[in-house]
Amino acid sequence: RMISTSSPPNPPVSARVMVVDDQPANIQLIGSMLGKLGYEIVPASDGSTALKRLAIRLPDLILLDLLMPEMDGFEVCQRIRAEPQWKAIPIIFLSAADDKELIVRALDAGGVDYITKPFSHAEMASRVRTHLALKAARDRLHQLAEDKDELLGILAHDLKSHLGGMQMSAQILRERTASLANPKFAQLCENICQSSGQLLGFVKEFLANAAAEHAFTPKPELVS
Repeated sequence: RMISTSSPPNPPVSARVMVVDDQPANIQLIGSMLGKLGYEIVPASDGSTALKRLAIRLPDLILLDLLMPEMDGFEVCQRIRAEPQWKAIPIIFLSAADDKELIVRALDAGGVDYITKPFSHAEMASRVRTHLALKAARDRLHQLAEDKDELLGILAHDLKSHLGGMQMSAQILRERTASLANPKFAQLCENICQSSGQLLGFVKEFLANAAAEHAFTPKPELVS
């Protein structure tokens, strides 16, 4: 295999990369290349071993050999994509076969990229760095979205309490000013009641939609 000895500039931050290949020499070669860049390597010599190690500790990226005995890369990728806790892990396929149909099948199966063997040091490092950066960006966006939803939920709950109190106070005020026979007071109280009621209804609808989006289903259980 022709391997370039040149190293890419600006080594990436440490990340965990799983290498799945039925050839120990390939695992050693890739592990040596990426280990020098500061990556933690998780080796797996077959698909079943990879799935077992995924259940123990999640990697940030998977380099998956396409053609393996017993369980090939297509099946391994499909099993990974079928698990909610694993499906976000980017998978780069590795294969000595430069076949466009195989490449299309690999990408359709859930792979994010495809590297043809033999590959250079620079190509491998560049592809790995790129997809790790993309995953980190997706993770940050997901966390930001969760933080936003949590903040909006807190604000909505607080608004619900205050608006409920405002509406109750307005209703009491309307009842007590009814005997004053002052149409201006009565209209002002009615306006406050209607506005607070509309706002309260909007907040309740927002909270209901948020709960539906998160598919929250209470599971009552008997306790002591």
